[in-house]
Amino acid sequence: MASLSSPPEAGATVAPGPSRPAADGAARPARATLAAPIALAAALAAVYLIWAPPSIDLAAGEYRSWLFGREGLSLWDLQWYAGHHMPGYSVLFPPLGSLLGPRLLGALCAVAAAALFALLARRRFGDAALLGALWFAAGTATILLSGRLTFGLGLVPALGALLALAHGRRAGAAVLAVASALASPVAAVFLAMATTAWALAEPWPRGRDARRPWWRELGTERRLTGLAIAAAAVVPVGLLSFAFPEGGREPFVLSAYWPVPATVAAALLLWPREQRTLRIGAVLYLLGCTAAFVLDTPVGGNAARLGALVAGPLFALLLWRRRPLALALVALPLLYWQWTAAIHDVTVTHGDRSVERSFYAPLLAQLEARDPGGISGRVEIPFTKLHWEARWVAPRHALARGWLRQYDHKANALFYEGELTPERYEAWLRRNAVRWVALPDTTLDYSARREAELVEGGLPFLREVWRDADWRLFEVRDAAPLAEGAGARVTRLGHDAVTLSVERPGTVRLRMHWTPYWRVAEGDACVAPAPAPDGEDQTELRVRRGGEIRLVTSFSLGRVGASSPRCSG
Repeated sequence: MASLSSPPEAGATVAPGPSRPAADGAARPARATLAAPIALAAALAAVYLIWAPPSIDLAAGEYRSWLFGREGLSLWDLQWYAGHHMPGYSVLFPPLGSLLGPRLLGALCAVAAAALFALLARRRFGDAALLGALWFAAGTATILLSGRLTFGLGLVPALGALLALAHGRRAGAAVLAVASALASPVAAVFLAMATTAWALAEPWPRGRDARRPWWRELGTERRLTGLAIAAAAVVPVGLLSFAFPEGGREPFVLSAYWPVPATVAAALLLWPREQRTLRIGAVLYLLGCTAAFVLDTPVGGNAARLGALVAGPLFALLLWRRRPLALALVALPLLYWQWTAAIHDVTVTHGDRSVERSFYAPLLAQLEARDPGGISGRVEIPFTKLHWEARWVAPRHALARGWLRQYDHKANALFYEGELTPERYEAWLRRNAVRWVALPDTTLDYSARREAELVEGGLPFLREVWRDADWRLFEVRDAAPLAEGAGARVTRLGHDAVTLSVERPGTVRLRMHWTPYWRVAEGDACVAPAPAPDGEDQTELRVRRGGEIRLVTSFSLGRVGASSPRCSG
């Protein structure tokens, strides 16, 4: 992706410039380089929209789009994970997904990404870009089938930034880099890697001129521009992570990692030496993926997305005319890498009723009858394999979990580390104010298998209250309430607000995660963090006068990173 934005390097084939109009015969292949990939991406996107396959990652996008449509821009969501920050996932996807629908938004982004890649490729490689552009266009379907629509959205401004950079429009490239960060942090990091490679490909000066300012010795305008665009991509990601922290780690297994060094080794062996930007970009990508593999980071296995998507198209761009036999040898493994995850996702979701709203209807009816408004406690559903409980149950009843693998590792480590014992499970249920445990009869996520065994085997603190062909519903005996102390009880639970009735002055423990953006909108009280030795900080309410207390979340620059109390009045 990086080299496509740079000026032609030695040995590259370049399409005729606008100052030399081509004859009709020469113009026809150039038009095909654009039209054919766009048509292919559009056809695949149309099939996707008609077929509308569910996928694992689509559940999160569907829920966030629904939430924006109902509540507007949100900083905080209490329906997942006892409260977590929202903007770090994506600032732009929820409003656009709400406006267009997540699937239509993803389809439009796939076509736009194919068009932008084709423009970049044609500018650099001329008519030789056709195969690579077609390969990339086909690859956009893998984003749709895997439900990685947020990444697809971020890819569009990222490619747009590279195209703007190629045309010398630095301000436009910077704006698009920021847009990429607001759409998808992962796409923004990839863009920063690409522009850094473009910057580093510029030869360094051989000697220092003492008459030049030190910062000029960093290199040419190209190097400074590339690094500036990289900063425009990653600084917003860092600011969002600081202001709205979530953290956690995304697994990155060896089977997902090893194609990266293998592909980079093949690239360094086969790609022309004059393609400095791409070769440097490949090395940077390997270093980044290795760091994500070795260290616990929120990126984790997501780092492999870029390589899987663009490796094949880049090999096609560079080898189709030069070394067709070499391209034929690497094409099959590159196609396998690009498509295997998407095919797996489609295969595992086919015929699974847990993706359908109707699967959850009987459970929701029982919960509504037993706990109207969901104010007596949360619902724990052991992770299904496809995670659509996060879409269909959360809008009506707060879940103890949701669907963020990174955050789940952080907040609910007992499901991933060590032995899950009945004692640890009971403590977790009470810490998260879980009143209901609903066990589905469907394929479960790997992290839920031990939990399901415990529940099915019978636990003294769980009492079965209902069952049908698909569900078993248990009530937690003497369940811990959402609010405890000073005679407090929750009277209304919203996605980013909570209303309580408090009998007397005193301290109320809220079994909700702490955010510095909590604010007392009604009542006389202060809200502060309540440190928890065995998990994330919860929330404490210091009530000065009994009555109705309403907590909301609202952003304030002065509250970024704060741990001090915030009082009414």
